[in-house]
Amino acid sequence: IEDPSFQSCAFMEIPSSIPGNIVVRDGGGLESTFIRAEVYDDNGTLINTPTPVVFTLEPLLGDAYLETPDSTTVTVYTVNGVASVSINSGKDPGPVRIVATCDCNPNEDPLTVIAVPVIIASGAPYHIEAEYDPNATEPIGGGFYQTECAAIVSDIHYNPVEDSTYVYWSIDPLLPDTLIDAFVEGVSFTNNEGILSG
Repeated sequence: IEDPSFQSCAFMEIPSSIPGNIVVRDGGGLESTFIRAEVYDDNGTLINTPTPVVFTLEPLLGDAYLETPDSTTVTVYTVNGVASVSINSGKDPGPVRIVATCDCNPNEDPLTVIAVPVIIASGAPYHIEAEYDPNATEPIGGGFYQTECAAIVSDIHYNPVEDSTYVYWSIDPLLPDTLIDAFVEGVSFTNNEGILSG
């Protein structure tokens, strides 16, 4: 007599999270999301037997955690073949590497899958520091000079912000000067190439 409801685990997948990006804690955006592990039988059907799946955050990414603070390993039972766990960001950005293990066949090696389902991104721009090298100023004729300026833009925790964050410049004279004849050339965004330095 064969029980048709019995399903043998064959493989497991970790799909990408939705959304695929969260931001660092206090970064001004969504700071957590769910990571899923899907357990399938050899027919490619999600299993319907509650089965434990062990999620491990490996390697550690700052103080990010699964489910509860300081927790980097969590066991969750599948519901209709899907086990879900929440990932909560810390203060450090970077890709989240998850190892999921399911020991659903006692006579076989456990199923293991490794994925990067979500990325913790830097937060919103919070600090900016402009700088330039006076020694790199070049005369360009007509009494004008040209120099290259740079801006270091970081989030509240001093993590570099995302590439292509626009930086807007203005030039304001300092008293007692009330007039300055200068302009900014080019479009400025983080991780672009400088016109002079290349």
